[in-house]
Amino acid sequence: MTGVMFGACGPHDEDDWCIDYSNTGYIGFEWWIPKHVKFKGKGKFEANFDFKAKRCDDFEKTTTEIGDGFAKIEREFNGDGTISGGARARYGDNSSSGAWELAVGDEPGTAGEFESANYVWTSGETVDWSVSYDESSDELSFTFDGTDLSDTLDDPQPDGRMAIQGKADEATVEASIDSLSIGGSPVSLDGPTSVTASNDGSGREIQHLLVNTDLDGSTSFQLSGEATVTLQGDYSGSNEGVAFDVVFE
Repeated sequence: MTGVMFGACGPHDEDDWCIDYSNTGYIGFEWWIPKHVKFKGKGKFEANFDFKAKRCDDFEKTTTEIGDGFAKIEREFNGDGTISGGARARYGDNSSSGAWELAVGDEPGTAGEFESANYVWTSGETVDWSVSYDESSDELSFTFDGTDLSDTLDDPQPDGRMAIQGKADEATVEASIDSLSIGGSPVSLDGPTSVTASNDGSGREIQHLLVNTDLDGSTSFQLSGEATVTLQGDYSGSNEGVAFDVVFE
């Protein structure tokens, strides 16, 4: 509960009734019985209370926007097109062994900069994903369709914006953000919450969804959503032709 309003207090500026969430705070009531009631002997007093909570939605929302290309380059992450960490789900060789399909770390895909795992794709199936960062341990964790992996980030730490992106070659990659929390507090997104990259022909299409967060390098966060990869019959099966990424400035 992020806000409380007491109807008995009459009209009031709602902004003044918004309070920070808490699992240690309490709401108390007190009442008195006027003397003129004149209870004689033992009496019984009954009272009913109705609780109605209303979320305080006047806080500033975090905007989102869709763009072409890799987010770190098109949005000039860190001023030089680099990331502080990220997670990737790529097609790989689509096997429980051999080339990796899932990765998380400072720079997924760069030797020595990430941890990886195998994953077998099912074309057209929508799966859940989540990424979380623990500032106390600098650990970035990635869960994709029940497969978990994590890696400790080197400096710098996530400091600024984040994005999800899809890369499609003879395929369609759809991804969404369903929830985001920073420092334990839920974040409301203002704008699109999903992105689609689709290609049928030569080359590939890359689309990203930018989230204009203002991370400070020392705050834990978590985001989650869904992803769907649908391959076309003429997909070549290359390791990097199809991929879904979550990247942090």
